[in-house]
Amino acid sequence: MLEAKGNASPCNWNTVVIADLKGHTRASATFRPMPVPWGGCIGGAAWLPASAHVAAGKVYFADAGGIVRGLDAAGSEAVVATIPFTGVQQMLSFAVSPDGSALLATVFTIPPKPSSSDPCAGTSHGFAPGNFTLDVYSGRAGAAARLLYHEVLATASSEPTFEVMALIGWDSLGPVATAPTAWVVPAGDSLPVPGIFAQVDAQSGRVTRHIEDTPPAHDCFVTDVAATGDYVCTTYPNTLSIRRQDRTEIWSYAQVPNFAGEAHLSPAEDRVAFANPSNGGRSADVVTKTGQRIELRITPYGWLDGQDVIGFGDSVDLSYVSLNSPAHVIDLGFNGDFLGTMQT
Repeated sequence: MLEAKGNASPCNWNTVVIADLKGHTRASATFRPMPVPWGGCIGGAAWLPASAHVAAGKVYFADAGGIVRGLDAAGSEAVVATIPFTGVQQMLSFAVSPDGSALLATVFTIPPKPSSSDPCAGTSHGFAPGNFTLDVYSGRAGAAARLLYHEVLATASSEPTFEVMALIGWDSLGPVATAPTAWVVPAGDSLPVPGIFAQVDAQSGRVTRHIEDTPPAHDCFVTDVAATGDYVCTTYPNTLSIRRQDRTEIWSYAQVPNFAGEAHLSPAEDRVAFANPSNGGRSADVVTKTGQRIELRITPYGWLDGQDVIGFGDSVDLSYVSLNSPAHVIDLGFNGDFLGTMQT
């Protein structure tokens, strides 16, 4: 998991933790948190990509200098790659292959804040003259990162909109990204929709296809991709659809009540957990391939295994609930962001 320790602001993560289900820390490491760039006048604050991922029995994390390290449950820590990253008006995203041997990274560079006293006056989008650019790098464990390509992103003069790619994971087909990606929190919203999920070629660093069609043609919005490449998406108005890589449906659950936020696919792909605000407070539903529906007192962030859902209960700490005892919330005592599970 990721935590913001000391004087770090919420979500300005500076610590990775490997913990067990009793709330005991197995290993941890601190790092310089990612700087938050000026996000202009098109929304609120810039929304940073995830700075850590789980793969091959380790948690991989990137710091403000572009150094990617791996940490295992025994506490062993090693540098995996170094990405050219100044942190000045930049965002870094990366993904690690399931066996930990390969890495792909992006550096998104944004023009700076103008020197005027009111950068958002009139029709200004709030940036000084300059290009929005994307640099994509590949690397092997322990080797120097290699630039695959540098791209100047086309923008509209009044409001920068472009197909910027951010890496979010790696399934059996290869790297997974969002393209386009939401990189600012819309004014008045808590979090943006992350973007349109896409498969990326590990050799070229280019998007090969969108997992579902892009708007306005798409009929199913992807929220989670399994290690197999299968995925869960939501169709209008309220159906969950679990689909294969070729977009054929495996199973679905219609008439999902008051669906809100992301849906999380279980490891066996036979259950989906999602937030349900109609239940009151922090709560969720789990629906199953066999048509069962289970209410949980938790806001789900993912699955620990086929029976246990992790998220936030009534406290600010990460907690989990077993489907065998859905009313019993177990507080882990960590206030942070869930990344995934590890075999140790």
